[in-house]
Amino acid sequence: MKMYLEKCMLLDEQRSLIVRGIQEGKKEYQSIKALLPSFTTNTYDPRLQYDAVNTHVEKMILSAPHTQMKVFKKKAGFHPYIVIHDTIRNIFILVSKLPKNKYIYNPSGYRGDFASSNFDRLLDLGAPKEELLGDTIYQPSLFLGSDNHPFGIIVSYDRDSDIF
Repeated sequence: MKMYLEKCMLLDEQRSLIVRGIQEGKKEYQSIKALLPSFTTNTYDPRLQYDAVNTHVEKMILSAPHTQMKVFKKKAGFHPYIVIHDTIRNIFILVSKLPKNKYIYNPSGYRGDFASSNFDRLLDLGAPKEELLGDTIYQPSLFLGSDNHPFGIIVSYDRDSDIF
């Protein structure tokens, strides 16, 4: 199973660019926050960090055109976010902030858009269905070939620590 997942994991350079973008965004956020007075309601606080991180991740990706990655700006309701696309391997990467590092994602439609064909792609690559799904009921999509099934990855970071 591990060898199938390794084909779809982030490359070292991709991981490095994203992590450096997150770190620089968090650093800029701290600099800006230090200049602001203390407010009774800090509604700007989580959004400011999220915006700074997304901006720096986008800058890092755009500064490395040889990686063949693109950044798309999307919206879910009133929530803007970015999606990174590895155009060579057809992998979509979502950078997401967790309120605390102890939280693990629950299934949702928001993330499901990016992971909906992960099973199809891994099955096409030869991963055993039993190992992937366990007791989960699964309806396969039309066969498009493993290269045409996008793979979705979520890179999450903790807002208060350096955990990725």
